[in-house]
Amino acid sequence: KNGGLLRIFPEGWRDQVADIEPLFDRILFFWSDRRNPHEVQPAFKTR
Repeated sequence: KNGGLLRIFPEGWRDQVADIEPLFDRILFFWSDRRNPHEVQPAFKTR
């Protein structure tokens, strides 16, 4: 809806991704290095 989606590319899942919405009161811990390729989609609203 407002963008800012976290997209993780799990190892071994060539055609699939994990999309995580930026919801209020949500916390996510992950290794943000080469072990977990990821990107953050553009946000369209200030949070």
